[in-house]
Amino acid sequence: MDIPHIKMKVPNLELDISGRRNIESIKSPRLFKTTLPYKYIPNQPDSRFIYITRNGMDVALSYYNYYREYKHYEDGFDTFFSLFLKGQLDGGSWFKHTREWLKNNQDRNILHLRFEDAAASPLETAALILAFCGKKTHSSQLSPLENRLSIEFINQHAHLFDRRKRVGSSGFLHKGRSGQGREIFNQRQKHTYLQMLEKHRLPQEIYGVPTTVES
Repeated sequence: MDIPHIKMKVPNLELDISGRRNIESIKSPRLFKTTLPYKYIPNQPDSRFIYITRNGMDVALSYYNYYREYKHYEDGFDTFFSLFLKGQLDGGSWFKHTREWLKNNQDRNILHLRFEDAAASPLETAALILAFCGKKTHSSQLSPLENRLSIEFINQHAHLFDRRKRVGSSGFLHKGRSGQGREIFNQRQKHTYLQMLEKHRLPQEIYGVPTTVES
C-alpha cells in the first residue's frame, strides 16, 4: 500500500481535524471516519453517511480487548461489562449511540451496514458502498480487491491503520469474526444485555444473542 497511514486518505473527524487540519483544505470528495454520536455530526445537504453496526455482545468483547491492550485495564470482563451497560466507557453508551443513528431524526442520507455482513461478504459490501456513492462498477472490477478486504491483509498492514502498531506487527483486528461475545457471556450477562436492547428499542433479530457462531 502506497500510503504512510490511512488517516492521510481518510482522516478521523474528531482527532485529526480538530485544531490540526482545515477541512476546507481537503479536496472533494472528502472521506472521514468517526465514532461520534449522531447529534455531533455536521449535516451538510450533499453528505453521505455509512454507519456500520455490530452485535453489541461482540462490541463489548472487542472493546474489552482494546482496553486491556491500550489502556492496561486489569479488571475482569464482568466488571467491564457493567461499565459497558452503564455507558461509562470512552464513547458513552453503545445502545444510545446505535439507537440515535438508526432513528436518524434529521433524515440524513445513511447507508446502514452490519459488520457481520461485511466480514462474511466483503465484495458484496464494497459493491453496496460504491452504489451508494453513485459509482457504477462491474464484478470483474471488484475481484482484485478481495485480498485487500480480508482480515488477514488488514492485520498484515496493521501499522497503516493504527499508529501504535509497528511494521510487521499483528493484531489490529483480533479474529474479525462474529459470535465470540456469545461464547464468553454467561446467562445473567446475556439476559441483562437483552433487557438493555429492549429498553433502547434495538431489534433483537439483529443485535440479540446469535444462534450460530460464524467462522
